[in-house]
Amino acid sequence: MKSDKHLLMLLWAIYLFAIIVVVVGAGSEAIAAVLKSGVNQEWLTVAPIFTPFVALAAVWVAYRQLSLNRKTQRETTAKATFREFLKLCVQYPDLADGKPTSGKQDEYEWFVAYFLWAAEEILEYSGKDWETNLRLHMTYHKDFLKNDQTFRNEDFYAYSGAVQRLILDVVGPFATTK
Repeated sequence: MKSDKHLLMLLWAIYLFAIIVVVVGAGSEAIAAVLKSGVNQEWLTVAPIFTPFVALAAVWVAYRQLSLNRKTQRETTAKATFREFLKLCVQYPDLADGKPTSGKQDEYEWFVAYFLWAAEEILEYSGKDWETNLRLHMTYHKDFLKNDQTFRNEDFYAYSGAVQRLILDVVGPFATTK
């Protein structure tokens, strides 16, 4: 990351130098005379060789910056999704504990689905740093994840491999009939 910053600063300095030369040198007879002299003929033949390398370096820096921005945005989205899940936990503590009150089974299934979706987002973009936290929340729903026939036989396969592995790590293996 620091090397990217240094390279970007170098490219920025070259760019500013070129602008200064163009702005200051525009219409200047002294610069025109120097450029036409034999001293700069060597530079005039060598400069086109460096231009593609500078352009490639600029493209590489731009690509890295876009990649880092995309990764940061995905991580921010994952964290926001999990934050919303935590708000739901506060709003519906019975669902968060994995012990829904009677008549709330459908809501509970959607609650768990939202949690698993948030876990999927977190695991895809933030990975190992969050596994302990996700395992903790998953233990509250262990009975549902292990014993609900519809979840085991249908819903389980809708989630990514990372979420499936985490579920199996928490609840243990279960016999499935897909």
